[in-house]
Amino acid sequence: MLQETLEWWLGIINDMEIPVEEAAVHSSHKAACTCSEYIRLEAASSDYWRTTPGLTRRIDSLSQQFAYNTVNAVTTQVGMQNGGVWIQWVDKGDSKVCTICRGYATGGPKGNGFYPLTEAPIEQPHIGCRCERRVYFYDPFGD
Repeated sequence: MLQETLEWWLGIINDMEIPVEEAAVHSSHKAACTCSEYIRLEAASSDYWRTTPGLTRRIDSLSQQFAYNTVNAVTTQVGMQNGGVWIQWVDKGDSKVCTICRGYATGGPKGNGFYPLTEAPIEQPHIGCRCERRVYFYDPFGD
């Protein structure tokens, strides 16, 4: 049963346009891979991503991406429907933050991670992203 389930997932993953193993290289989440871990796994077995542990990591990464995108889409919609004004991109502020997320957290029109609600980055920049988005229903700058 487990093997059939994994084969079913492998079929779905192989039909995706973006290979999950490439996205996992840029992940900061411990369930996915860091760059050095990815290289080590590939060196050990070029077919790693088709094994049970590899498929498990890929499935976990897909579920994280789905949850992240769902929460952010709902956050944006709730903000838009209830008078939200700004969205702030907040990274974790540690050494694991990637350059993309650091750029979002220091970007926006004021260079501080705040974006007008309709202009905020929506898509998850990479699998395993730990950032969050905060909706503001007032102008935090007093403009």
